[in-house]
Amino acid sequence: MNPDLHAQPTSVFHGIPSNGSKSLDLQTSKEKVKMLVQLIQVESQWHHPINTFVKGLLGDTLGSSLTEDYNPDSAADPKGGGPEHQNKRPQGQVRLMRTLETTNISGFVSEFILLGFPCRRDIQILLFVFFSFIYLLTLLGNTSIICAVWSSRKLHTPMYILLANFSFLEICYVSSDVPKMLANIISQTKSISYTGCLLQFYFFFSMCAAEGLFLSVMSFDRFLAICRPLHYPTIMTHRLCAQLVIFCWAGGFLWLLTPLTLVSQVPFCGPNTIDHFLCDLAPLLALSCAPVSGITLACGIISSLIIFLTFLYILGTYFCVLSVVLQVPSGAGRHKAFSTCASHLTVVSLFYGSVMVMYVSPGSGNYSGMQKFVTLFYALATPFFNPLIYNFRNKDMKDALKKILNVL
Repeated sequence: MNPDLHAQPTSVFHGIPSNGSKSLDLQTSKEKVKMLVQLIQVESQWHHPINTFVKGLLGDTLGSSLTEDYNPDSAADPKGGGPEHQNKRPQGQVRLMRTLETTNISGFVSEFILLGFPCRRDIQILLFVFFSFIYLLTLLGNTSIICAVWSSRKLHTPMYILLANFSFLEICYVSSDVPKMLANIISQTKSISYTGCLLQFYFFFSMCAAEGLFLSVMSFDRFLAICRPLHYPTIMTHRLCAQLVIFCWAGGFLWLLTPLTLVSQVPFCGPNTIDHFLCDLAPLLALSCAPVSGITLACGIISSLIIFLTFLYILGTYFCVLSVVLQVPSGAGRHKAFSTCASHLTVVSLFYGSVMVMYVSPGSGNYSGMQKFVTLFYALATPFFNPLIYNFRNKDMKDALKKILNVL
């Protein structure tokens, strides 16, 4: 009989017998396996429970001892991981522990960490105060437009009804990400649940798509008013205006259903830290533990379609408007036509300029700092400037706001 058949089987760890021979140095082996377990927990995207892996590798007795002995808290804090020691841990260490704890035994990430704006605590407080001030002014400015249109019968026209709906969209748009961003700035955990992250992604980008549709419809309204002035009352009726408003709201939310469905099927089983202040598509898909090139391509095509279709339509309508305005003989008529479109063109330039820089400019998405700045601009700055642009350049709107202020 071949003596090799009775040789002691060994594991993949050199020098560690798999059946617990007398020559096994248990203490040394346990330290080696602890280091391996920590490495797997932190660095790899492992699909199976680590306890099963260790027990199957070293046998039930040794594996149980090791997996019971290993604890992420105690590994991160050798003093025992009690509350008095956890409070003294550095922020990076606390975030690492939270990353380990939020990946459950099946490998499914239950929450994400939004890094936001990592900086000193005093600077974070200044950012919190500044962004809160901008957010409140944005709510106040857009609400003033809604109240002005609602209170003045003179403004009950399709143009201002669209503007009031656009202002309400801006309120919802800025409220889909800024409150969570403000909470994370002053929070130590900076976490968002898996479901909350998907919902934030869906609502934020749905209203971003709806904003593009509203800008297109508003350009269509200006086209009819300038290029077809005699037919405007019969074409742009209140019924058509209501249908266009419903189309913009429903179209934006329906357009993002497919990307939401695709992203919800992406497996997240390892790292859960997003270097952003919201759940944007690119940094979210970068955390996937499976190839997502097909999903990335599909989402890119869908988002590019809504951006380019609406933008090209707006360019086409204003090209027609410009050709008609240049044929007006009097300078006063040309000035009135240009002033009618100037506010809308300024808002279009702000919104599409920042979106194009973010999603169309080559290489712009490779730098997290640029991502945050541009996203912050069209997520917070654009809704903030819109009321200022429309209120200061529109005489009827200023008169309606003065009446509201006099009543107050």
